[in-house]
Amino acid sequence: MKKIIVVFKTHLDIGFTDMAGQVAENYMKSYLPNAMRMGEAFRGQKEGFIWTTGSWLIRRFLEESPERARLEEAIRRGEVRWHALPCTTHTELMNGALFEYGLGISRELDRRFGLHTVAAKLTDVPGHTRAMLSYLSRAGVSFLHIGVNPASTVPEVPPLFRWRADTGEEVLVMYNSDYGRLTPIGDGGAAVYFAHTGDNRGPQSEEEIRQVYEGLRKQYPDADLCAGTLEDVAQEALRQTGLPVVEEEIGDTWIHGAGSDPRKISGFRGLMRLAGEAGRLSEGERDAVYRRLLLVPEHTWGLDEKSWLGERPLENGFRTEHSLFTKEAFRRARSTPPFRRMEASWQEQREYVEQAARAAGSASEEAQRILSEYRREPYRPEGEKVPVPITERAKTIVPLPENAKMPVPFPEQGAWAEAELAGYRVKIDGHGAVRSLKKTGPEGADRELAGPGGLAAFSYEIFSQKEYERFQKKYVVSDEEWAAEDFGKIGMEEAVSEYHEYLPRVEEIFCEGNALVIRMRLPEEAVEQYGGMRRLETVLRLYEDRMEADLAWWEKEATRVAEGSWLRFDPGSRLLGIEKLGTWIDPSRVVCGGNRRLHAAEGGAAFEGALLETIDAPLLSVGERSLLDFAREQPRMDAGVYVCLHNNVWGTNFPMWYDEDARFRFALRWE
Repeated sequence: MKKIIVVFKTHLDIGFTDMAGQVAENYMKSYLPNAMRMGEAFRGQKEGFIWTTGSWLIRRFLEESPERARLEEAIRRGEVRWHALPCTTHTELMNGALFEYGLGISRELDRRFGLHTVAAKLTDVPGHTRAMLSYLSRAGVSFLHIGVNPASTVPEVPPLFRWRADTGEEVLVMYNSDYGRLTPIGDGGAAVYFAHTGDNRGPQSEEEIRQVYEGLRKQYPDADLCAGTLEDVAQEALRQTGLPVVEEEIGDTWIHGAGSDPRKISGFRGLMRLAGEAGRLSEGERDAVYRRLLLVPEHTWGLDEKSWLGERPLENGFRTEHSLFTKEAFRRARSTPPFRRMEASWQEQREYVEQAARAAGSASEEAQRILSEYRREPYRPEGEKVPVPITERAKTIVPLPENAKMPVPFPEQGAWAEAELAGYRVKIDGHGAVRSLKKTGPEGADRELAGPGGLAAFSYEIFSQKEYERFQKKYVVSDEEWAAEDFGKIGMEEAVSEYHEYLPRVEEIFCEGNALVIRMRLPEEAVEQYGGMRRLETVLRLYEDRMEADLAWWEKEATRVAEGSWLRFDPGSRLLGIEKLGTWIDPSRVVCGGNRRLHAAEGGAAFEGALLETIDAPLLSVGERSLLDFAREQPRMDAGVYVCLHNNVWGTNFPMWYDEDARFRFALRWE
């Protein structure tokens, strides 16, 4: 090793270790001032100190801190440096405009200080979408470092490679199986060493900085050591030739966390659409909305459960709660300070969406209306509703047990209910799914628009420790206790012993105009013992070129037990693409170790002859439901998609329970 570039950095979680507001205040009042002090203390020394952070923190300090002049001086002296991204995000939750806004913070700082930033970093989240490559390239970003959470599976990509978009743009990517470690930069004899402090720990002290250099000198006595930035790493990396090229998607194996708060994610997506409408907001209003929305896909959604939920520390030192999973125990516990504190941290994160709506200025009234659309009232007929009768034949061949836990087989030649409306013949099974959809006119009458898996087919899952053990065996690569806490729900076995799948039972079906209304209930066991929603309603509206589906639920129970809610759409044709950041991604081309099953879609999914648009819920699982079931094999592309409406399977800083009404809207268009 001839040369080692030492990059000093702290991993920013806007939350997790404390409430988000307190974390930001710590950086403003302590960590950044301390970083500037360390820069001054080592000024002029080759083995010096340069602090690297995201652009969001630098902009905020320059706008709010009385010490902004001191930071300006530190920047000019090269002692504090930002990289091209604002913070670590679940990138595929964003649309292209919001991602570009985040890149724009760095460009604003570049213009202000006469710099040109080409390097970016994403830390903790194991993977991202190649849909961002075109945006990075257009912003002048040519180097990206991705440091993976040390307990998570690392995608099977080279340590240094060129990641290429379908449009030809490339970004040079360095991948590490940690936040960052000593990594050779190609074959030229140079390496980068990331001197990381822990989550929200702030910069090292003078003594700790000297220890970093002393440790490196002992291990690499012949190497030239120097403090540097990601820009220095990029310069070395971009000189490398003959690097491998990756042209596949990687994806985000943590993306399921976005399903933990349906209300927040519905409002977030609605406000992104509003801000993107031409002429709806002024430039200043749009920037104000994006400023707040940017913190929604930031990868921290609340306090760290293992550090905050318990009344007192456990033997392993964590302050969490390994009991209180049964319904009654949890109900009592929700009113205690630790549980209220966790809920307050999730509400603090949800307020980013509320703040964005208020910032919409001339469109704030519409923005508030958008936020209210996360729920709706039951369908109320304006005129006479036409009941859809149960066919006698179907009643004898489709059994509907009171507490169905597994799918009831649907006979090929039967239907629980059949209706003709708006030029279509529709067959609905006893669980409220569309099992057949055909046009009744001569043109296209024989074309079946529903595949074998049905359309708008709802299911509700409850997981046990067996599923967590399977997931940890297949995905988690650390045996440290913190990893077991973060990626599990220790103690859940007191409330559930085995996996359950619950399907709703239809209570009523009726038609009005082009609308078919299906009212359902989940089995009582799902509601009383776990987190099931007592009432569900799907409204299907049929048009010449599409079917719109509007599913709502009411009276959902809160539970600490791991749960997932799904709606399946199988149009009976091959899945071709999923839209992310305005780019169509081929889900059959995902690297091994990336997320081959579950994707966050901006708009929806394209099939041969059909297009599914998802308005409120971004998570699409390809071919089968996929929670706590990490897969290295490619999924089936001919079995439709399952939309994950909600889940709480994370064990760390995502919301752990949800008991609000919810609504999910879709449109299935066909050619």
